Amino acid sequence: MSSEQCKVHHYEEPSNLIRKSSITHFIEKYAKPLPVVSVVSSKPSNINNNGCKTLPSNRTQVKLRSSKSMSALNTSKKEKERNPGNVLDDTEVSQVEHFFKAHKTFVYVCRCMANLYFTKTDIVNGGRTSSPRSHEWELTRTGVPVIVFDKGETRSRSKRQLQICLAERGTGFTLWKDVIDNLTDYKSLHPCFHTLYLSCDHRKMAGLSFDDADEAEIAEEKFLEKGEK
Repeated sequence: MSSEQCKVHHYEEPSNLIRKSSITHFIEKYAKPLPVVSVVSSKPSNINNNGCKTLPSNRTQVKLRSSKSMSALNTSKKEKERNPGNVLDDTEVSQVEHFFKAHKTFVYVCRCMANLYFTKTDIVNGGRTSSPRSHEWELTRTGVPVIVFDKGETRSRSKRQLQICLAERGTGFTLWKDVIDNLTDYKSLHPCFHTLYLSCDHRKMAGLSFDDADEAEIAEEKFLEKGEK
C-alpha cells in the first residue's frame, strides 16, 4: 500500500468551523463530532473484494476530521470546476463509469474522493442490535465511491444485485466492493461520513468519509433509490 493511500484528509474540525461560519443552518448539521479512527500502517493488508480483510497490528490513532471546511460547502459550481483536486471532472467520471458499465447495468460515480474505514461492532440492547466501535475506525483505502446496480436481465447475469465500490481515480480499477443485502443498513452518521454493515461479516462495518458533503448527499440518495428497486 502506498503512503498516499494511508493519508487522512486533514481539514478543520467541525466545531471550529461552526465558530468561524456565519451560516446558522449548518450548525446543527455539523455539531455532531466525528469518531476517532486508527490509520493502518504502511505494511500491506489483505482486502478481499467482498470487504473482508486482515488488519495489521501496528496502527496509529488519529481523529477523523471533517472532509471539507464549512466555506467549501458553499462554493459555486465554477469554483469547484477550478479546483479539480477536490471534485472529479467529467472526463474522470466518464473514465470510471466506463470501467463498471455493462449491459442492463446502472452506474453512478461520485464526483469526489472518499476514505474507506473498517471497524468491528458490539452487541447492545440484549443482542437485538449492534453498535460500531467508534474509536476503532481503521483507514484502508482512498478512492472514488461508485454505485453499481445490475438489473439481472441478461443471460449471463440473471440475478438483480446492488453493489457499492471504491474505484481508483484515473483508472477505475476496483479497490474494494461489497454486495448490498437486507442487513446492510446504509446510513449517514455525519453529512460526510456514511456507514454500512459488510455482507461477508455483519459484525463488521465499513465507513466512507467523503470529501464533499453535497456529493455525499447525492450518493446516499442514489444508493437508497436503487436499493428500493
